[in-house]
Amino acid sequence: MHLVAELVEEQTERLAMVPKGEDTITPTRERPRITLFVDEGAEVMTAGKDALEGLESMARMGRAACIDLWWATQKPTMSGSSAGIPPQIAPQLSTRICLAVSSPAEARTVLGEDAQAMGWTADELPAPGYALVRDGKRKPNAVKTRALSPKQVVALPDRPIWHRPGVAPVVNMRKPPAPSAPPTADSTDERVLRVVVEGPARQKDIAERSGLPKGTVSKVVSRLIESGQLARLEDGTVAAR
Repeated sequence: MHLVAELVEEQTERLAMVPKGEDTITPTRERPRITLFVDEGAEVMTAGKDALEGLESMARMGRAACIDLWWATQKPTMSGSSAGIPPQIAPQLSTRICLAVSSPAEARTVLGEDAQAMGWTADELPAPGYALVRDGKRKPNAVKTRALSPKQVVALPDRPIWHRPGVAPVVNMRKPPAPSAPPTADSTDERVLRVVVEGPARQKDIAERSGLPKGTVSKVVSRLIESGQLARLEDGTVAAR
């Protein structure tokens, strides 16, 4: 959630910079093109529903701000709030890449309702190693893909992860951090509450002031909101009840 909020703030500033008569800003060293890759989309929507509004905003307007959203899922036909491809985002995806799927319904979900009629039969692809790419320019011809093992992914060269000036960068999780003993649920609750009782705060600020990982803070805040000990305010901050 904190990363999505950070990107939405950046997007808002960039959209105000789009020159009159132009469709997008021009990337610079200070404002580079950003790629946001959402992996396992169905799981993200299960665990991070609060981020959906911001992700939808970037799907609609991110291109003008040079912020590209890539959405990946192995469960495209899941329904409800855990949809592999949320209905708010699916229509905004301009390029669709589909590996071999098990049914025509999955092919239509990824490649469009007219997929079967137009020859985009991803359910007939040989697996693994081939995909269909639909971007409005290509014909439904399979392309060869490359698979990387986990070890090969970890061995890829490090690239700096974007962050707004003055905001601590996100840790590159391809390089596993040194193991540490996880705090107990009670201690994490207390550390979050100690920060919030001083006044409303955003989750990224709670993480910095409590010393807890941002992912842990997100889970603790959600739990404390459900239990009624915290409340989320309209400006996105959380406060003690």
